[in-house]
Amino acid sequence: MNSQNIETCLAELRSLATELGFLDFGIAPAIDASGFHDLVRWIDAGYAAEMDYFQKRLEAYRHPKGVLEGVRSLIVLAYPYPADLGQPIRSDQGRIARYAWPGEDYHDVIHRHLKQMKRFLVDTY
Repeated sequence: MNSQNIETCLAELRSLATELGFLDFGIAPAIDASGFHDLVRWIDAGYAAEMDYFQKRLEAYRHPKGVLEGVRSLIVLAYPYPADLGQPIRSDQGRIARYAWPGEDYHDVIHRHLKQMKRFLVDTY
């Protein structure tokens, strides 16, 4: 793909990302994660509790090639959590992370949108 095609592709991806509700879009080099060793210490300290997927996917957290061999760049996206606080929190209530509020799980929403972006890339380029 030549540089003009790459620029066109990026512009179309950016536009699609906006249509899908992403707040930001960027491209980053696929490099080792700077916080990888902190993650390993966190897991070793037992903070992952029953979230065993961290340990099972360590190579994916170390470098993107742990997910896709030969990867050189990443598409980086920002997606909003729900902003409506709903009812005020009483002093005798605990706080719940926004991503866990009632409604559709944002992981499912993002996954569906990422599949749409992948489909666009495969079908168009």
